[in-house]
Amino acid sequence: MIMGWIAALLLLLGMGKKSDTPSVPPGSTGPIAPLPPPNAGDAFGKRLAELLNRAKGGLRWVPLFDAALKQLVPELSDIIRSQWAGALGRWAGIESGGNPLAKSSLSEIGLLQIGIDTLASLVSRGVFSRAEAAAMRDPKTSDTTHADFAVRFFLSQTPIVRQKAPDYVDPLDVVWGAKMQHALPLMLTELSAQAILGTGRDDAHRNYPKFRPSPRLLSFGKPATAQGLFDRFYAGADVVADGDNAVLRRAAND
Repeated sequence: MIMGWIAALLLLLGMGKKSDTPSVPPGSTGPIAPLPPPNAGDAFGKRLAELLNRAKGGLRWVPLFDAALKQLVPELSDIIRSQWAGALGRWAGIESGGNPLAKSSLSEIGLLQIGIDTLASLVSRGVFSRAEAAAMRDPKTSDTTHADFAVRFFLSQTPIVRQKAPDYVDPLDVVWGAKMQHALPLMLTELSAQAILGTGRDDAHRNYPKFRPSPRLLSFGKPATAQGLFDRFYAGADVVADGDNAVLRRAAND
């Protein structure tokens, strides 16, 4: 059920069957420069700081996500698998606090907080069985299985990212797009339609001043402005994709 579109993604990422890269610890993003603190008087900076703190709640899941990715997509290079495992750990921390049984006010469930309608669609598509959907709510479900569910949900979102952002080839750009799709599909759709996404998340930042959201999309902003949308949704995708480096990437694109 996964192999067709994962094979297409692997081709786009330019990966072969075996990795030529050295092993790296799960979740590693490579050397990280000293980080300046987010601007305390800046709404986006405050949001980044808040989400970076919340992201820590998912750190314990990184090795389990790494193992699940290795089993589900053995073709992934060590570096890409490590990047994705780390990003999923941050995603879990932000969304569920690392609690696989967390349930949001919108009835989202699981480590990555899957919505009811989305889960029903995934069951109908064969990504999850009905029994697996029920197991997401079961206290007896193992951590290994919860990690497998989260990884499969993420992988199920990558074809949507490829449709809306066909030039997103960098693995962390794919993660950024998947988090945006999870948070607010309408926003990713409108960003795509107005050619804001470009060839990666840096373009999505640089092009954002040209973005003209629809009235419906604006209603999701806090406040209901283009800047309110940016502060609310870009920050989450940035932290998931880049962790602490989100602060540096943000500064470079200001």
